[in-house]
Amino acid sequence: MRNIIWGSALLATAWVGQASAVNTGDSDSIYLGAGGTYVITDSSRPNDDGKGFQLTVGVPIGWQSWAMELSYFDNSMDDRDVDGKKDYQAGLLVDLVKDFGFWGWENGLRLKPYILGGLSVLQEDVLSDKHTHAGISLGGGALFPLPWYGLGIRTEARALGQSNDESAPGHDFLTDYRFLVGLQLPLPGGSRSEPAMEDVPEPLGCEVAVVDAETGRSDCAVDSDGDGVYDPDDNCPGTPAGTVVDAFGCAVPPVMDQSDADEDGVFDADDVCPDTMVPAEVDDRGCAVPQPIVLPDFTFEFDSDRLSTMGAGYLDRMAAMMNGQSDMTVEIIGHTDSLGSEAYNLQLSTQRAESAKAYLVSKGISGERLKTSGRGENQPVATNETEEGRSDNRRVAFWLYVE
Repeated sequence: MRNIIWGSALLATAWVGQASAVNTGDSDSIYLGAGGTYVITDSSRPNDDGKGFQLTVGVPIGWQSWAMELSYFDNSMDDRDVDGKKDYQAGLLVDLVKDFGFWGWENGLRLKPYILGGLSVLQEDVLSDKHTHAGISLGGGALFPLPWYGLGIRTEARALGQSNDESAPGHDFLTDYRFLVGLQLPLPGGSRSEPAMEDVPEPLGCEVAVVDAETGRSDCAVDSDGDGVYDPDDNCPGTPAGTVVDAFGCAVPPVMDQSDADEDGVFDADDVCPDTMVPAEVDDRGCAVPQPIVLPDFTFEFDSDRLSTMGAGYLDRMAAMMNGQSDMTVEIIGHTDSLGSEAYNLQLSTQRAESAKAYLVSKGISGERLKTSGRGENQPVATNETEEGRSDNRRVAFWLYVE
């Protein structure tokens, strides 16, 4: 039976590999996993805890952030006095997995938490007595990305229960606790090394600092009236505090009832949605209408899904617009240039869309209002024969929908 379970796992893996050859959707790629396991067995059994391994293949199933996994595991327990061999437990796990996207911190640490649950078939050998049972399991874990070929460290814990009245006489249901640490690799592979954060230049100093006699403040120059323009460049010294001034320190006459902060052509006094972003088209109320938006400077570095400073600035404005227009949803579509394989570019474009989504979620936008997809290299807007053209093709497009 142990060999039958192992053979079934190999056949299922081969079937999934064949399925991947015709999977041309926008979902994430198929992935493989392998790791070591530690099992705390039900105390009702007459054996100790065990160690072993687990092999996993996962397939996206069309729902956003959901996948189906098939795993084979095998672990050995203590030696038995009957024949000198070890007790063991082997089986197949079929799980439905839900991940919650990448979480990140300022120190660079990123992880993707997930939960899973499913059915199983297990074979146990306890004191030289083999028998097979059905089971259920529930658990969760986290995936920590590594900067090579899409690899990640996978950590997991789950409770595995089975209807079993043979391994422990007098007990009809046994519960084991399984812990996993291993590696996970998407297919097809490819380098995903992320560029290092750019160093922020230190502010320039001045050769001679001027010290304000009253406040003690030290500056390269003095701004006596506090209007933001240093005295040598201030053509209108002594402007009252709070006065709006131009670059020469002179008061700017207020424009009464004609301000348009978001530059959408609708004056602020009449603007129902005052935070629409350029270049979004708006109606006569100043609210965005359904449309595609392609931001020409919203590009990515070669072979990377990392947001640039300019890209983050655009997404800040996108978040402000969505917060001010609650009936708006957005589809984020990632694109790449033609360098690399078509399958890898499709995966990379999806990662770019997911990166933009994760940033918007971090700014308070509900994930239910955001949909992502990747188009790979299939919809270029410029030639891929030049670096300038390829840079234009490494982009993200946004489709705005309004109920």
